[in-house]
Amino acid sequence: LGERKKRHWISGSNRFARTKDFPDSTPEMKPDQKIHLAMVYGADGSVTLYRNGMPYGKPFRTSLATFPKHKSSIIFGVRHLPAGGGRYLDVSLARARLYNRALNAEEIAGSAGGLYVTESELAEALTPPQRDRRHSLVQEIKQAQSSFDNVPPNTDPGRARQDAKKIFEDDIRSKLRSRSFSRREADDPRYGGVITNAAMLSMTSGPKRTHPIARGAWVIEVIFNDPPPPPPNNVPPLNEDAADKNLTIREKFAKHRENPDCAGCHSRLDPLGFALENYDIIGRWRDKYPNGRAVDASGTLMKKYPFDGAVRFKESLAKEDRRFARAFTAHLMRYATSRELNPADFLTIEEIVENTADENHRLRSLIRAVLLSESFLQIN
Repeated sequence: LGERKKRHWISGSNRFARTKDFPDSTPEMKPDQKIHLAMVYGADGSVTLYRNGMPYGKPFRTSLATFPKHKSSIIFGVRHLPAGGGRYLDVSLARARLYNRALNAEEIAGSAGGLYVTESELAEALTPPQRDRRHSLVQEIKQAQSSFDNVPPNTDPGRARQDAKKIFEDDIRSKLRSRSFSRREADDPRYGGVITNAAMLSMTSGPKRTHPIARGAWVIEVIFNDPPPPPPNNVPPLNEDAADKNLTIREKFAKHRENPDCAGCHSRLDPLGFALENYDIIGRWRDKYPNGRAVDASGTLMKKYPFDGAVRFKESLAKEDRRFARAFTAHLMRYATSRELNPADFLTIEEIVENTADENHRLRSLIRAVLLSESFLQIN
């Protein structure tokens, strides 16, 4: 502020080698204001400043510059001594953000909204019980963030194999009451990842046997965001007491699949659920049922990926990264907006999936795209 024209903002860049005044800019006239400034450096060499979400003067264009990684600095704050003489900037920074791409006008307007209510002001307006609850939630978020920071980053198409190396210690399985967790690397591709996590496998099992239909429903609803319709009311549950004890679970469900009212859903759920039959009710690997019959975990995913067990099944799922990205984005959008999605939201989701393809649909890129989407900004 004021280094070239009194009370006018400029973009101090590269020792002023690329700095120009913003045409038609207006001077700052009132002291002690809290304002939102956003400087945008475009790929075409344009430099644009926004003040409280609105353009400040007019942008100008200059030559591009390269700032070497790990050798350049971005300075937020005051470059010179305190205000006095020809220097007019005397500020304190409430918050600063640095983006790795140029934001557009809509995104900046959204980030400038609600500027005049600070977090501390909101906290002061709460009742004592609300403040205590807020403090508890902040601690839970910090703990969850700390756990999330320890998750190995996504890398390359072999990430499913990398995930398999990150598993809980074997001794944890023998200490089910332990509250502490640890990791170790393993070369066994049967373990690792979300769908073969012991929590999910136990949650979708009963006290006596696994529930492949429940497991299939979990995969199709959580991983693919394509929940099946509820079962017909006139279909009785599986009568296990009357069933032949020598049959496998797949054979016991054969009559359900023969029912025309059930065949449609079973054709979608069965391949997903029976692919995980090698895992028992608490997630331990098994090759045979208690009656001595071999487990049959073969099937075909989406009518185009044949598999002969859980390992090939997980590899097939990994090939559908675009479908998973679409499902994850829909889940996140519904959670972020706290409402059911509408047709416009699904168009936004398709755009997000398309725009993040070059980044291999990394979680970071999907989350950022949702938070910068019009669907999310409209509620804020």
